[in-house]
Amino acid sequence: MDHSTYADIELKIEWESDQATHTERHFFQGINFWRDFFPGMLSDKLQAAPDGEWVSETIPAIDLVPAYSQSNIVTLDKKKIQPVGKGNIIVTPQRGRFYPRRIIAGSAGVTSEEFQPLRVINVEDGSFTVDLNHPLAQKTLKISLRVDGDRYQGKEERGGRCNDIVYETVMGGAGLRAPLPAGTDFYTNDSHGRIDDADDALHYREATLEDTFDSASSRQLTKLYAGLIKPGDQVLDMMCGAQSYLPQDIDGLQVTGMGLNQEELSANSQLTETVVHNVNQTPVLPFENDRFDVVVFTAAVEYLIDPKTSFSELKRITKPGGHIIITFIDHWNTLKSILLWPELHAFERLGLVLDYFMTTEGFTDLHTETIQGLLRPEDDKYANRKLYADPVFAVYGIVT
Repeated sequence: MDHSTYADIELKIEWESDQATHTERHFFQGINFWRDFFPGMLSDKLQAAPDGEWVSETIPAIDLVPAYSQSNIVTLDKKKIQPVGKGNIIVTPQRGRFYPRRIIAGSAGVTSEEFQPLRVINVEDGSFTVDLNHPLAQKTLKISLRVDGDRYQGKEERGGRCNDIVYETVMGGAGLRAPLPAGTDFYTNDSHGRIDDADDALHYREATLEDTFDSASSRQLTKLYAGLIKPGDQVLDMMCGAQSYLPQDIDGLQVTGMGLNQEELSANSQLTETVVHNVNQTPVLPFENDRFDVVVFTAAVEYLIDPKTSFSELKRITKPGGHIIITFIDHWNTLKSILLWPELHAFERLGLVLDYFMTTEGFTDLHTETIQGLLRPEDDKYANRKLYADPVFAVYGIVT
């Protein structure tokens, strides 16, 4: 029996909606070249390619997910909605939103064990229409792979579980950020209210100097910023704290940090200017028009209670051709986040932020990106509780 070749693999899936381009990046450890599955000729291409070099194929999504069918568009009486969760909650369907299929268990052949998402595409007084098709079913995907690190030899092969990492990624939430053509209803039922609606300045009066991101995810965040920031750029770090996660090796950056706590801002070594400003209390920003080349908004968009005004302001203060870059992870302050945020699937939050861009005039070249699957660093304080690093979610666009 031959010894199998193993490697850590980075997978990249790229696709387009009518409004944006989208990238899913996922890191996998210990992939077996002999046993694990890749679509098309990717396995042969990857084995022949030098380590670190990308190999790609373009395939229709129906090679991975069930084909689109009009029979999967189903209209139901709202009385058919089944309770979910520990509290037996009856969801109120909103147009464009995704929900676990089991909310219609007993209808359309759906069982109570199904957690794959369905999308609500229309809501009437007593009925609602859902789409049970996979959100990528009609898309074309560019699949890219590369060996991340060195290949190594494993034990003799005697069978075992086959991994299909492309399928796993496509079925793990890919596609949930694509906008519904008729628009998604993200703004009803006090969706942008909060549990704690007291003055943010009071809540954050005590400085927090710890990193929001673990070291693995912060490196990915810095790489993302490095691809969008140029030497000499004027950068605003919006709702900033003690870390900015900006690249250290870009010459001439002028970085303004705007946040709620002066002690945190003063501890941030990357800032050249600090401004204390409460965005939720005063959405109009204290900067002139076309001031910045880039605005970064790191792990804070979930706290915006007036995103329409805030994104109009971001557009106003950014030069034409400049980038607005919104990033977040999968944990937050539940008391201060908007009520809608924890209700959404992690990837659907990208759709919410994308909607902020789309409903604000003056943005183009919209893009979403996810980065997940990195192992949590051994020296991280949560290493004994969490195997994987924080996933990074990003939405960015260019000011026209």
